Amino acid sequence: PGTACRRGKPALRSDAGTVATAEPLKPVDLAGVVHDSQGNALPDALVIAWPKQRRNEAVVQARSDEAGRFVLRRLAPGSWTLLAEAAGFGTLEIDRTVPDPAPLAMPLEGEGRTLNGLVTTPPNRPQEGAQGVLGGPGLRWPRHTTTDRHGLFSFSGLGLGRFVVRATSGSLVSNPASLIIE
Repeated sequence: PGTACRRGKPALRSDAGTVATAEPLKPVDLAGVVHDSQGNALPDALVIAWPKQRRNEAVVQARSDEAGRFVLRRLAPGSWTLLAEAAGFGTLEIDRTVPDPAPLAMPLEGEGRTLNGLVTTPPNRPQEGAQGVLGGPGLRWPRHTTTDRHGLFSFSGLGLGRFVVRATSGSLVSNPASLIIE
């Protein structure tokens, strides 16, 4: 009784007694790394974030790079749920407050494997600069690499599953090679 209420931004008082309006917190980027249970980077992992208890904000997602690093862009300050997954590994779900200066590591259950290979051209010469492509039912998207000067290529951070690899160099294309990592 006898008081009036107004809606609007909360007012803050400084030591001098002046009233200032609180500014809304700006969105921030959240960076982290996805790795296996041995600490090895997992490339091409999918990381998804959604706000806790705020239904009007969008889901944000990112892919990890070759070093397992990812950046979730423009997250509003507050509580978020993060989910990380990679083909052939367990899925991890955690809660995180944004912003948080502590490093963000997302360890997935399982041990990553590496597929190494050699690309040669007739008459059995190593082919530098050939493109290797790895696909499979467990991968969300194909992975690409380039051979070194010895014709060698490598795909790291692979989980369990079936894969197909193929190489191309100019107009030359290899037959697909199938393999299973168990």
